[in-house]
Order: sequence, then C-alpha cells, then structure tokens
Amino acid sequence: MIRNALIAAGTAAFAIAGTAGAAQPDDYLGYWKAKDSNAVVKYLQLKMQNGKPKMRAVGQCPKGECEWGTVDAMAFSSQRNASLDQDVAAVGALFSQSYGRSIVIVEGDDGDELEVTVYASQPKTSFVKTYEFVPAPELQGR
Repeated sequence: MIRNALIAAGTAAFAIAGTAGAAQPDDYLGYWKAKDSNAVVKYLQLKMQNGKPKMRAVGQCPKGECEWGTVDAMAFSSQRNASLDQDVAAVGALFSQSYGRSIVIVEGDDGDELEVTVYASQPKTSFVKTYEFVPAPELQGR
C-alpha cells in the first residue's frame, strides 16, 4: 500500500510539473546543494552520460549522511510532443536503498535555483518535503 501511494505521489508530481515553465536541459546540469542544512537530500549532481540523464544524490541515511548513488533519471517536457533537447519541465529519479526508497523530482525555479521535492518511503514513515537548491560548483569532482 505504501508503495502504491509513493508511486501515485510521484505520478501526481510529474503531472503538476507539466504545468510549470519549461527550461533548457543545460539549466539542470551540474552540482547543486540544499539551502536547508536539515534537508533529506543534501547534494545533487545532474548530468548526461551516453546521451541519457543521470542523477546522483547525497542525503540522510540511518547513520548520518551518505551517498545514495547515481541512477538513471527521466526528463519530462511541459508539452506532450516537445523535444527534450529544448523543453524540460522536470527531471525525476528513483533511489532505492536498503532502508527505503525515494522519488526525487527536480524542477527549475527562478534560473539560479532548483526546487527539489523528495517523496520518501521508509519502514516506519512516508513523507514528502520540498527544498530549494542552489548551484554548488565547489562540489565539482567530488
């Protein structure tokens, strides 16, 4: 039941993202950090690898901060038949760890920031939180 609720929440987020303003794919690429030091996800890297979007996350784990890994991401357009080379409304990815799963949805905000929504399902709790992220060029190469 929690799994179905998590999937439904992620689907709803994608539907809502379709109404947001579109951005160029390059607007999302790079290293980003949460403004909130208590954020579930602390750092993100969005990149293209072999022509496919990838998302890397560092976030909270049961014993502190840890690497969530790099996973395949999905880019979503604001238009049904638009080219993702020109029109990206959101980028999403599913992270699965031994202690839970999280859907991370990234949307462009005002050009220099990203809005990141995390839908988390863990054994004792499920929640959704939204955070503002800013560029983090100091993370380059980490």
